[in-house]
Amino acid sequence: MKLLTYEELTDRLGFVPDAQKEAAIKSVDGATLLLAVPGSGKTTALVARLGYMICCLGIDPRSILTMTYTVAATADMRARFVSIFGEEYAKDLEFRTINGVCSKIILRYAEKTGAKPFELAEDDGKTAAIISSVFRKVTGEYASESDLKEIRTAVTYAKNMMLDEDGIRALDDSVKRFSEIYAGYRKEMRAAGLMDYDDQLTYALHILERYPGILRSIRGRYRYIAVDEAQDTSYIQHRIISLIAGDGSLFMVGDEDQSIYGFRAAYPRALLDFEADHPGGKILKMEDNDRSVRGIVAAADAFIRGNKSRYPKVMRAVRKDTSGGIAEIKVKDRREQYSRLLREATELRGVTAVLYRENECALPLVDLFDRRQVRYTLRASDFVFFSDRVVRDITAALSLALDGKDTGSYMRIYYKIWPYLGKQAAEEVCSLARRENIGVFDAIRRIPSLKEKHESARLCSKLLSAMSKSAPDKAVAGVLDGLGYSKYLERNKIFTSKPEILMILAERERTVGAFLWRLTELERLVRAKAEEGRKAAGDGGIILSTVHMAKGLEYDTVWLLDVCDEVIPGNSVLRDYRQNPESYAVYEEERRIFYVAVTRAKDRLFVFTRRDTGTRFANELIECRDRVAAAEKEAKRTGGEPVIPGSTVRGSELKIGMRVSHKWYGPGTVSGRTDVTVSVKFDIGTVREFVAASSDFDLI
Repeated sequence: MKLLTYEELTDRLGFVPDAQKEAAIKSVDGATLLLAVPGSGKTTALVARLGYMICCLGIDPRSILTMTYTVAATADMRARFVSIFGEEYAKDLEFRTINGVCSKIILRYAEKTGAKPFELAEDDGKTAAIISSVFRKVTGEYASESDLKEIRTAVTYAKNMMLDEDGIRALDDSVKRFSEIYAGYRKEMRAAGLMDYDDQLTYALHILERYPGILRSIRGRYRYIAVDEAQDTSYIQHRIISLIAGDGSLFMVGDEDQSIYGFRAAYPRALLDFEADHPGGKILKMEDNDRSVRGIVAAADAFIRGNKSRYPKVMRAVRKDTSGGIAEIKVKDRREQYSRLLREATELRGVTAVLYRENECALPLVDLFDRRQVRYTLRASDFVFFSDRVVRDITAALSLALDGKDTGSYMRIYYKIWPYLGKQAAEEVCSLARRENIGVFDAIRRIPSLKEKHESARLCSKLLSAMSKSAPDKAVAGVLDGLGYSKYLERNKIFTSKPEILMILAERERTVGAFLWRLTELERLVRAKAEEGRKAAGDGGIILSTVHMAKGLEYDTVWLLDVCDEVIPGNSVLRDYRQNPESYAVYEEERRIFYVAVTRAKDRLFVFTRRDTGTRFANELIECRDRVAAAEKEAKRTGGEPVIPGSTVRGSELKIGMRVSHKWYGPGTVSGRTDVTVSVKFDIGTVREFVAASSDFDLI
């Protein structure tokens, strides 16, 4: 095979990489972390690097292992490589998920020891059945789809973060009785001879740590390791990757500013600790964003610099056009933003996406679009809103209002609404109601031992009767306030916007019965639309997606919903993030989620804010936008380059007289420049000289 020159390689690529991309492509030996800002073409750089290694350096492709986050990503990267370099070069390359690599490690262990590994539970139905069974034993209740999702997420977090017993018990604060359910789940899985995908990681790590021969054989097989989306990699996955790579060639690509999967144990700390974990390793950057217009790039860059746990980076816009950009749309409340989007839906240009924090945020919009026959595509990985315990509680209360004899609905909420009863008393009430064919509140009033509840039961029965005849939104309000369900949520520290979503949907129906029927229809509709979206068979139109589902994608226009405190950032992190380091880490992730949403927009970003609540992230972004605009205006007047206070710049971009701040020496004034160096006289009285091309400063 004739080797290519670098120039011939760039001909195949169809472009000439800039200096930063070239450095990444040619970085082959040792440990390298490539930090790639949004829209910088990291996948292209990864594929080009593989081509450089094989076609220019003659490295055996069988010695290269490229790990990506999902099966779809492995297929996409392989397809990209084949499209440029052909199948001949690709046939011996391995593109695998980390779980795929772990599967090979476990297989190697089985071959070496003769042991029979547990069967991988590839069907989610198997693990769901075991969790459901354990949940029933521990809580005495049947697990909803929402419960299963919550527990599965917590299981993944516990195993991927390698939590000890204290850490697992701490999860009881967020998932009720999780430690008991977790212990039961692990016991049942072992008894069935099964392992889940998270166990696969755990077993593989144990094998690598305890069987040095297997570790040596893996290292001998793969001398060059590349990892994509490193910011989404969990703690245990980083441990596995580091063991496999050893002191050999490790090339990790990621961006800690885009790490938004903390709930499933993404561990961006590993990127920040890269140099400590890999002595002698180097950090490269790709900072040119060729996706978005200058206004979006500069404002997003200024915003994310408010995070502390990050590398200094300067995201620069390659596009020079100044059209489009960021616009804030202030609305009275959620209802107004949905109405505004409905009006705009028929006039939107290009590829347009509506992004939001949680799937439930889109429900009122889906309802409106369906009623008005607006074309849309729904991208959703799940839709557990309808099985969420708060939604089920409220709809159970409404069902009880329509049928006072509905003992099933009453048993769901007997201790959550007024008058509050214990389980034994509630079961006695329901038994009497069924036996006498009377309403549950009438039954309460017939039991002498519940005499102190008789008057409250009478009032409650009267309220339910009125609710059954009232407008649906008034009925929902009756559940929350009249029946005292809001107090139950407060007592249990359940902070959720689901009652508000239900209220908005209820306003569009005339009767309580019609509202309950519409919820059933909406559940059927969103599941069908989500399935279409997963199969890329949606009917076009506007794309509705959570920010998490949109990561890695781009759209001409983005409409960002509910940019308000208690939604983004979420309520749970607003209470004590300034005092609690763990909460502050979650708060910074909320900022990263917002940053990822902003950087999905190529031309236009519309941010919905509300007048009835705080909008801290939006306020900060708009302030950044205005600073950028002022700097652009001043640069146009003077004929120079824009100088944006607060932005991070390279020393090579500084001019004498500029005020800057350095992370070690504090504020100062640029006092000298050469082609290679920049000198700064700091306010503390010292003058320091820096290599201009590799030193970062904040403008002040």
